Formats: sequence, C-alpha cells, structure tokens
Amino acid sequence: MKISANNKTEEKKCLILINDNAGKCRKCSVENVKKALGEYDFTSVHLPSNVKINFEDFDTFAVCGGDGTLQIIMQEIYSLDKTVYYFPCGTLNDKAGAEKYSHATLSPHPVTIGKVDDNVFTYVFASGAFTEIGYTAKQKDKQRFGVLAYVLKVLKAYEVNRIKCKINCQVEDGLMKNEDNIKEEIRRNIDKKSRRKLKKNEGDNTRVTKEFQGEFNLIMFIKSPRCFGFHFNKLYDEKDEGGHLVLIPSPKHDGLLGKVEMFFPFFKVFFIGLRKESEDGVVFKRIKSANISLPHNTTFCVDGERRDHRGDLNLSFEKTTCKLKIIDII
Repeated sequence: MKISANNKTEEKKCLILINDNAGKCRKCSVENVKKALGEYDFTSVHLPSNVKINFEDFDTFAVCGGDGTLQIIMQEIYSLDKTVYYFPCGTLNDKAGAEKYSHATLSPHPVTIGKVDDNVFTYVFASGAFTEIGYTAKQKDKQRFGVLAYVLKVLKAYEVNRIKCKINCQVEDGLMKNEDNIKEEIRRNIDKKSRRKLKKNEGDNTRVTKEFQGEFNLIMFIKSPRCFGFHFNKLYDEKDEGGHLVLIPSPKHDGLLGKVEMFFPFFKVFFIGLRKESEDGVVFKRIKSANISLPHNTTFCVDGERRDHRGDLNLSFEKTTCKLKIIDII
C-alpha cells in the first residue's frame, strides 16, 4: 500500500500479463494470480496483444508465461523501481529453475541480467548446436507435449556448426588467484598481521582482457546454473554480478565423423557439468563484459526466442533496479 499526497490510502496498481501461447498457460488464471498476490488494483492483459502498455503506470507486474515472456517485460522495466512476480507457466522455465538457488527467495530482489547493446536477456544468449530448439518448437506442440516438444527437435539440431567469431572479454583472474592464496595461507596458520595484509590486497588486481577467436560449435553467455533443463553450471552464484562464457570449438571434420567428435565435449559440458574455469579445449570463464565480433549473420537463442546478429556487439552483465520474485502456483 502507499499514501497519496492527500493522505488517503491508495492501492498499488498491478498489471497481470498472461501469455496464452505459453506451454502451461491454461493452468494459470487471473483469479489464481490475484489470490496469490493479495490486495492490488489489478488490470489484466492477455498476450499476444496490440494493447499499448504504459509501464510507468504500474507499480507491480505479474508475468504469467515462459522465460521469453519474462524477458519482454524485463526489457521494459529492468532499470525502473518496479516489482515483478514471475508465475512460470512455460515449458522449460529455466529462469525460474535458476531462481531456486537464490539467497533471497522469500522477497522480491534485484537480479543480474545480461545486455547485448540495448537488448536484455535474463539468463542465456547462445548460438550454435542445439540452441535452435529453444525457438523452433511450435507453440501447439509445447502445449500438447510439454518438454517432449523440444526432445523431438534434438536429433535435427545435432549438426556441426562453424560460427566464426572473435570475443574479447573482461575476466578477473588476478582477483580469483588472490582469494585462493588467502585460503591457502589461512590453512598454513599464518599470523594475523600477514592475514590482514593479504585481505587488504584482495581487490588490488584489475580485470584482464582475454581473447578467443576461431570457429565454434557453441557460443553461450549464461547467467544460470542450467539451460534447456540441463543443470551444468556448477559455479553459478546469483550474488555474483557477472556471468559465464562457454565456448565449444568446432570439430575438425564435417558429416558423420564430425558428429562423433562433437559428442564428447557436449557430453562433458551438459552431462558431467562445468566445475572449474578452463581455456583448454572447452572454454569456461567467469566474465563481466565482452565485445563480440561476428563477420556473418548469426542466429542466437535469447531466453528461448530467436534474434539475429552481425558485426560488433557489446555484452555486459548488470544488476537490475527492478525486483523479481518467482511464485510457482502450477
């Protein structure tokens, strides 16, 4: 509740947005949302819609849909002092799955998002093998078959990709090395004075630029422990304002032999999981920002939606001003 200028109590305004094309939208109703949120001055809109929304007119948003629906709303309000309640009723709901690891699940809280130039992504920006299944699965199939709608696309998406790309990214290798040194010295029971000196110097290292260039089978920027239902990013930390870069080089061969060669790195990443950073073979690095150079038109999966890019892109991770909370009523 808030107090207006004339000291009269005024209900906060909440806009309910329900994506009728989401995989499980039939299980999420306006009545259920109202019951979950309590007292608001509610307005509801069913998506897709031609209704123009003035986001400044509302204090709170209830988003009922998949990750793509959430991304559309976050694009509009990530820098505003608003509250978003996300009712995941998509098919995979990877963003909702990531928030289960949040340290602030009991109340709305700022989250880290990615930005490519001026375009927001809430958890993944990826191109290459298998990423197309995120945006090629038909809406009617997702509503009818659920996760199986994606599984049916997997064999078709199992192809060798050769994405030419150069990535210059900001990493903090020196800072992480200092943290490891501190732990090692503490284990050696050094005196308190030396320990204080090490901690004081902890932030002295600046970011280092790393360059990765070549042909890649998968390019993924991610702020999530999971993608496409695979829980593979073991270094995910929702408190960290950075994200991770995953690069899988293209195999030496094309055709059947290339498919055999690409099986092993993909199995390592998505089934075994990534537990430490690396630059040998599969690249897995914690980053804060990156410059991406794409000589050819390249299709990306952005939170499950398709987006084409070419040329130079500036990518960064940053904390939102708006606050997010996941509410699962399905």
